[in-house]
Amino acid sequence: MQPKRSRRAYRHVDVFSRAPLSGNGLTVFPDSAGLSTEAMQRLTREMRQFESIFLSPTDDARAFRARVFTMGEEL
Repeated sequence: MQPKRSRRAYRHVDVFSRAPLSGNGLTVFPDSAGLSTEAMQRLTREMRQFESIFLSPTDDARAFRARVFTMGEEL
């Protein structure tokens, strides 16, 4: 059985740096609704970044829930 395919928006950003293409590369998924923990881990490995962050809304419109993954585990 083939896994279900879906489109997922993301951004690649450089953090801890004042110059582009330096610092720590980070993949940000601004809407992780419907993603399982396993899917988040697989996406992080696929992007080959040291870390990825997955955001989801909270009851407070000014805040997000954040889950951070390395290629090996959730932090």
